[in-house]
Amino acid sequence: ELIEGPTLADRIAEGPIPTDEALGIAKQIADALEAAHDQGIVHRDLKPANVKVRSDGTVKVLDFGLAKAVTPEAGGAMESVTMASSSATQVGMVIGTAAYMSPEQAKGKVVDKRTDIWAFGAVLYEMLAGARAFPGDDVSDTFASVLAREPALDALPASVPAEVRRLLTRCLEKDQQKRLRDLTEGFVQMEEVAVRAEVPTAPVAVAPPLRPWQKPIPAAIGGMVVAAVVGFSAYFGTPQEAVRSGLVRFSVVPPDNAPLNFFTYTQDLAFSPDGTRVVYNGPGVDGGVSQLNLRPIDQLDGALLRGSEGGFGPFVSPDGEWVGFIDVASGRRLQKVSIFGGPPVALAESVSSIRGASWGEDGQIVFGTNTSTLFQVSDGGGEAEALTTLEEGETSHTWPHKIPGREAVVFVASRGTRLTTGQLAVLDLETREVTHLELAGVSPRYVSTGHIVYAAEDGSVRAAAFDVASLSLTGNPVPLVEGVMVKPSGAAAFGISDDGRLVYALGAGAAGSQVSLVWVDRDGREEPLSGLDPGGYESFRLSPDGSRLALDLERSRLWTYDIARGIRNPLTTESGVSDTNPVWMPDGDRIVFTRGNMLLLIAADGTGDAEELLVRNGASQLIPESWSPDGSQLLFTSIGGGRGASDIERLSMEGNRTAEAFINTDQIEGHPIISPDGQWLAYHSDVSGRQEVYVQRFPTLGDRQQISTAGGRAPLWDPDGRELFYRSVDGRQVMAVSVTAGETFTAGVPEVLFEGSYLPSVGVVRPYDLTRDGERFLMSKSGGAGEAGGSPQITVVLNWFEELMERVPVP
Repeated sequence: ELIEGPTLADRIAEGPIPTDEALGIAKQIADALEAAHDQGIVHRDLKPANVKVRSDGTVKVLDFGLAKAVTPEAGGAMESVTMASSSATQVGMVIGTAAYMSPEQAKGKVVDKRTDIWAFGAVLYEMLAGARAFPGDDVSDTFASVLAREPALDALPASVPAEVRRLLTRCLEKDQQKRLRDLTEGFVQMEEVAVRAEVPTAPVAVAPPLRPWQKPIPAAIGGMVVAAVVGFSAYFGTPQEAVRSGLVRFSVVPPDNAPLNFFTYTQDLAFSPDGTRVVYNGPGVDGGVSQLNLRPIDQLDGALLRGSEGGFGPFVSPDGEWVGFIDVASGRRLQKVSIFGGPPVALAESVSSIRGASWGEDGQIVFGTNTSTLFQVSDGGGEAEALTTLEEGETSHTWPHKIPGREAVVFVASRGTRLTTGQLAVLDLETREVTHLELAGVSPRYVSTGHIVYAAEDGSVRAAAFDVASLSLTGNPVPLVEGVMVKPSGAAAFGISDDGRLVYALGAGAAGSQVSLVWVDRDGREEPLSGLDPGGYESFRLSPDGSRLALDLERSRLWTYDIARGIRNPLTTESGVSDTNPVWMPDGDRIVFTRGNMLLLIAADGTGDAEELLVRNGASQLIPESWSPDGSQLLFTSIGGGRGASDIERLSMEGNRTAEAFINTDQIEGHPIISPDGQWLAYHSDVSGRQEVYVQRFPTLGDRQQISTAGGRAPLWDPDGRELFYRSVDGRQVMAVSVTAGETFTAGVPEVLFEGSYLPSVGVVRPYDLTRDGERFLMSKSGGAGEAGGSPQITVVLNWFEELMERVPVP
């Protein structure tokens, strides 16, 4: 195509391009590259000489995929190094222009679109500085500059905004894994600067800066969106100094492709400290299990947080630059990711499932555990340090919040397995003394107005005056918001920013975390389980004859469900406890289940009292898993007890009913299940560094054979023992492996049986089962939340501190 006008190289030769003009050009370059990347095309040779600027300001990016020999420029400097052959894209070949090559490109490695992102940063730098980011007298010197030197950002004009300097740093990151992954982010960075320039500085306050992770505004409606953003920002998005006269409430409705997902255990949303954005749990890309979403409250759209795949339970760093989260596969791994997206950074491995985390200004993160105490770890990662000790009768310390400006933490101390019955307490980090506030509640926070804000089991958010100096309450609690979703784990769906903005999601009890059970055949075709409405189901098992289902409801009570008749009957009725993980005995007459640190046995028709099988002192949680075919042995998993591992133990039903360690290592083993013939045991373990499925002989163990090849959890045997099924770590896929089991054991290659957005096997939960003919699976999936199954709304309240101080005065 013949394009009239100078190249960008010609324009740069006249001197640095003014910031506004440079950003306008860069925005169009980013748009062109993004269009190419969407089609799977990588330019590989982006440079100013391949960009034309027409007289009307239209920018054209030329020579996509060009590979040809270029002669040295006048003066002897080699402009480019290329390989003109059909194999130019092979590893070891070097193509492109030296001054704009990414480090991986310069080394002859395989490149992807991130090499264009590097070149985009180099071109933007050159427009702004009037000089190359990586200069050199010859090719070798230029390569050395690319590989070993950093661009001189101090050479940029002082007028270049901090956001642009940050974008350059992200584009020119030498580590390919840490570099900006998508030019959409860079494109929106340009939109942010343009919007900010159009917002008047007085008397209307400017909206908080947008971030590169935000999704781009389509060019066709860009002007309309900018106008909307300016008006909206002036009213809803201003800093705390701007709007202070009156309470403002509005709803943020997540889009259909990124709804708010309620998970069973964790808090589902959080406010950034500056109150400009909401972080919430959402489904993963392409129906994956989970991924965090970032939603600016003054914008019409949000975006996925890249690098948070398989993460939930968000919390934000004090400077707003990082988002912490929990790994959904284990429930015990603490990680963080930049708000710009990127590879996640591992911080700590907990001794048991994490229940809440708080990031302090001192660079320390405090987190709670479901069967143990509070722990602290540096935000740079490392070994976690125990902060508290369980007192007699206490079962867990959860939902910590670091009190700003004071070496103290407010948290929940529980004395039962149902965490919503906990009492608020404060830990003095200097003396390690704990003060009990004699106040029942969950998910507490301290706010700068001098209040403890927390949730009650009934879904109300309450506040009480609190004296930081004495770490004591100075007033009675007052309910302020009703109907907030509070889970049996003690997680409450609300967050508060430092400047007094409140965010919450409605849903009484666990109503927001409803689960639907569906039949799925071997081809992936779904059919709802008829007669059973969506609810807070977590663990479930089919009876040996397949006629009934045992399940827990909101981790508090067990029920049985007659599938043919559509009748649900209570199995346990004791209040204030957490009855979970039911497993049928082989004869179908009795069911074993978990109640905290106990294993109990009860008649399947619910008559009579539950019988204690095993009580374990301390903080261990006991999870029944599998019976031997004759019912003489029960395998169960023990979790916690002050160790980071989970072990498989065996309980003999004969004689004195003694329990003994069966597979006891420093690793995480779980979900053991005995083969139908009683000769083999399948389970998962992270002995290799990730969770994989293994098989060993039962009951003598012996050599361990790995079954899964790319991670796996929660195995199940086909009733005839000729297949072994398991879940992928992210929960999306159900895998099948043909096996031959007898005196010897052989396994075939795992294949995907079907996949979908089903709830994963998290921690102790095995949320799927198999019919006795081996033809249908019972799977669980999120559903029932919101109107007609739609996404729950997120409510934002601006200037909420005004209401708080008016209704709950501080002495």
